[in-house]
Parts: sequence; C-alpha cells; structure tokens
Amino acid sequence: MTTEQRAEIICNTTGPWDSKTLGGSWKRGIVNPDLEEERKNLSFDTDELQKFFYTEPMFNFIKEMNELCAKHPELYEGLLHKYELTREEIFDLHWKRIHRLMELKPEIFLGHDYKKFWYIWSNYFADVAHPVAQHQLMFCACIDFLGSEEQKAEWFEPARRMNMVGCYAQTELGHGSFVPGIETTATLDMKTDEFIIHTPHVKAAKYWPGQMAMGTHAILFARVIVDENDYGVWPFMVQLRSLEDHMPLPGIEIGDVGAKLGFNMIDNGYGIFTHVRIPRTNLLSRFV
Repeated sequence: MTTEQRAEIICNTTGPWDSKTLGGSWKRGIVNPDLEEERKNLSFDTDELQKFFYTEPMFNFIKEMNELCAKHPELYEGLLHKYELTREEIFDLHWKRIHRLMELKPEIFLGHDYKKFWYIWSNYFADVAHPVAQHQLMFCACIDFLGSEEQKAEWFEPARRMNMVGCYAQTELGHGSFVPGIETTATLDMKTDEFIIHTPHVKAAKYWPGQMAMGTHAILFARVIVDENDYGVWPFMVQLRSLEDHMPLPGIEIGDVGAKLGFNMIDNGYGIFTHVRIPRTNLLSRFV
C-alpha cells in the first residue's frame, strides 16, 4: 500500500478499515488488534493498578465519571474533531459541555477537591487548557487558600457556582511571570478606605491571563503602595465586568489576545487599569 493510499483511507472516516494493516483508529473507535491481544494477556488487575496510582477514592470517582459519560455522550462528543473547528465553535462546544456537567453533577463544582477538577478537564475535555480550568484551579483556589474566612464566605460559593467567572491576573507584558518585576500598582487611599489599581505604562499591562477576555472578575496581583512606600506584590479581588450587561467597568480596558498556536479553547486576554478603585477589603488577607 502506497503512502498516498494509506493517507486517503485514514482521512476518509466512513470507508472500510483494515485494522491489521492500519492499526487502530481513534475517530472510528477501533483499537489496534495487537494492543487488544496484549491486554488479554495481562498478568495483573488493571483496577488494582489504578487504585495504586490514583488512590481508591479517586478510582471510584473515575469509575463514576466513566459511567456518567457512557449515559450522556454529549459530555464528550466532538472531542476528536476539535482541530477541525473554528475558535468560536470550540468555545461553544466546551461551554455547552460545562453547562451540561453542572446540570448532571453540580457537586463537582462545589467542593474543594482540585485533583478531581484537574482529572476532569484533562481527560473528559481532552485538554488541560479547558476554558473553565483557570477559573476552577486558580481563581477559586486563590479565594480558598489566600482569602480570609470572611472573604471565602462572600466569594467562594458564587465562584464555585460560576455566578462569577474569574481569571488569575499575574502575568504582565514586560515581565512575564517574573513576580518581583510586577509593576501594576495598588495604592491605598486612606481617606476613602480604597485601593486604586493602576497600570502605569504598557509594560505593566496584564497580558495572557486565561479567561480574562470573557471573565467577570480577576485575582489580580499588584504592588501595594502606602504613603509612597512599596510593600511588595499582593493579590486582590477585582471585578472586571458588569454582571448586568457584561461590559467592562469604568477605567478597565480588556480584550482577547486572539488565536494562538495551541490552547485556543482558552480566552487569553489583556487588561489595562486606569485608577480603578476597589474596597480595601478586596485585598486577599489570610496572610496579612
């Protein structure tokens, strides 16, 4: 069989398929016969091996998720064709899946088990860079781990229920992820008991945070300035968009960085802040 003939058969997903010659096919759901034969001759229990790697509670969760997906194929349908979709179609596909999973199993979103979130996004959504991964694994986790008890009581459940969709706004255009170089400022106005979030120049623009382009909130890292003294970089809760019409709030310019070589299901964005005032209590204060 020539290379051209092989390529024609592989690209034609509806025609005949010789698994002995061509091996397996993910799109057709065909397992390579050599692999099937090896699986039949295993000398160990695969369930026990998974329990060893994942722990038994996680193994039971994986089994539960597999059964859920078997009953509801809409949770994974289309995964094999993501490279054939436009960016807008990818967004639409993934958010429909998220909505359906929230309907079927809302407790996944309401807990504190980040291992489960990671497993779901990387296995059932075919990519660790899923559009809600940054929200769950970084935005919610920051509230959980860096917020005071009062702040967690105010923000954690709405974030888990996705009544607010957040991003992790650390990276800046001029510094990447070099935290000591962050130049966004949070200046304390003692008269009004507010912090003023400001981007002093273009290098300090927040650039690349996942979910910044469409999110409503950010855990934003900025340099705390009090009486002209620099107290280093701290995290803040900053609302980006109106919850009524989804428009950016006054003083905030945000947008999408556009298509990328990969991870196009993530709306990586940029953010520029011009003297944006937030309550002093929006400084995440567990370790203050």
